[in-house]
Amino acid sequence: MRRALALTMMGTAAAAYAVLTPLVKVATERGVSVVWLTIFQYPIAILIFLPMSFSRPQNPPSTRDWLVMGWVGTAAGATALAYYQALRHLPASLTIIFLFQFTWMLPVMVWVFERRTPKMTQWIAILAILLGTLLAAHPWGPRRISLVGIGLGLVAGLGYALTLYGQSRALPSVNIWQRSLFSTVVAAVVVVLVYRPWHTSGISLAAPALVYGTLAGIVGSALPMILTYMSAPLLGGVMTAILAALELPVAIFLSHIVLRESVSETTWLGVIIMLLAVALSARSDSLSSPGVD
Repeated sequence: MRRALALTMMGTAAAAYAVLTPLVKVATERGVSVVWLTIFQYPIAILIFLPMSFSRPQNPPSTRDWLVMGWVGTAAGATALAYYQALRHLPASLTIIFLFQFTWMLPVMVWVFERRTPKMTQWIAILAILLGTLLAAHPWGPRRISLVGIGLGLVAGLGYALTLYGQSRALPSVNIWQRSLFSTVVAAVVVVLVYRPWHTSGISLAAPALVYGTLAGIVGSALPMILTYMSAPLLGGVMTAILAALELPVAIFLSHIVLRESVSETTWLGVIIMLLAVALSARSDSLSSPGVD
């Protein structure tokens, strides 16, 4: 039962994060500054986490707890910085594909940090994801792809993988609301220090930036942060990455419907190959891991 609930929560977190892609694209196309859009997503998340954090029993976090929460916050802030900028250089349906590379980056992190060598099926899945990415990006096609956008998209994927890996670490002494609050505050500090808004000349679109930033904070910060903190420790790093992959088809579908972006048959073929690779890895993980009631 607990595992089923964890699976549902992680799937919901992925779907919520998928909404972020067309939302950011719509906001920037309407003239909202990426700087203020990124910054304004954090106040609503902090306001959601703050009262819940102090209404629950608290234990003093250990040094390890602080480090893990700081890791998650820093990685989440870096992901937002890179991903929002990538959306300025690439179509939304292509940007999400480069973010999706976290699905192979995370198993590699488990290999490096925990000395757990990926199984043969996971290596096959990683190669299939890379092949699917090549087909989906279709670099030999007529459209020109920004190398800056590709680089930012991959950095966002790495940051997201680091975020999910940190969130999969069990922190039994700290309740999930405290974890979410501290990590979100750290992410906000990272973003503010990078953008240094006090050097920005005014906010010409304060109201739209606040509205879109608040929406981005709900679907891109608050919901994914709390739901992933709730579910990831029960699922482990690999399964967390697998379920987070659900955001790929959702984001591409929304980009096609909301943004009217054309999605070629080759792109959909690449997406299908990547999802099949994720399913292969999921099956391998479920057969080798004991169930959690």
